[in-house]
Amino acid sequence: SGVGEDAAIPGLDLTRTPMVRRLLRPMGLPLVRVATLVSFVAVIGLCLAVPWSWLGRVSNTFIWSAWEPVVFGLFFLAGPVWCTICPLSTAARMAKKAGGREKPPASWVIRHGPWLSIVGFALIVWSERVFNSSENPVASGLLLACLIGAAVIFALLYKREVWCRHLCPLGRLATTLAPAAPLQLTARQQVCASSCSTHDCYKGAQNIPGCTVFHHPLEGQSAYRCKMCLDCLQSCPHRSARLQIRSPLIAVWNVDTNAKDLAMFAIAVSLLALGFVAAHAVPALATPLGLTAMCGTAIVVGVALHHLILRLASTDERKTTAIRAALAM
Repeated sequence: SGVGEDAAIPGLDLTRTPMVRRLLRPMGLPLVRVATLVSFVAVIGLCLAVPWSWLGRVSNTFIWSAWEPVVFGLFFLAGPVWCTICPLSTAARMAKKAGGREKPPASWVIRHGPWLSIVGFALIVWSERVFNSSENPVASGLLLACLIGAAVIFALLYKREVWCRHLCPLGRLATTLAPAAPLQLTARQQVCASSCSTHDCYKGAQNIPGCTVFHHPLEGQSAYRCKMCLDCLQSCPHRSARLQIRSPLIAVWNVDTNAKDLAMFAIAVSLLALGFVAAHAVPALATPLGLTAMCGTAIVVGVALHHLILRLASTDERKTTAIRAALAM
């Protein structure tokens, strides 16, 4: 969707800046990714092996007081840059190199991925409260280990990174916030149309894999799908793919009906956030049973409200307006 139709929002090209060029060196991004994965695994190991030691408590504090707010803030302020070095993605890539199937994503993954990612996000915040993860290193370690395990399993079952594209709760949050962020990865339409016949950016070239989230950089209208792995900047032989910085928030008003799954996530998570705020004032909602009921209600109402709004919006123009309003929240 979007190929050859709408150009990406104009922005300042960052592709040839010193920082990006350093990242694109053979040992640039891979080294950062491996270092992030090693530190992530170390934190999980400390939380599980020595949870009540000083190291275990410090590791757990780092997860909830530093890592989580920084990652969420980066999604809004810069875009899915955490996805660029995400340890879940790195672990999945390593597993894929070791072996695995090259099967296309199952239809159920594509069809149900939007609401499954909502459920996954609710489970993360639910477990944080129910198991008091900010004070319980074992619960935190198990949660992060499960996330890495899920990414690896789907990497072994399917081609590319199906978990990142369709199911990852954090990836869906990044995708939903991406239109508001200033970074975008796109391509020059004239170059792609006149000079390219191989589509290496999508299919891959030599040792550089194809787009891990099944996205062509020319799809400027839906650039929020990109996880900014930056592989296409290396695989494109015509230097058409480029990383840009644009005006913040402006891309929210450039999305269309292809972003309806993101609107559903935005509505459900907004209701979920209101529910957790209410739990601070209503003791009954703060119990495990109350939190479970509140999360389930927020998901069901959010998904139902999203479908109701789109059904009432009789034209594509009205649907697009509703989707943009949901993302603006």
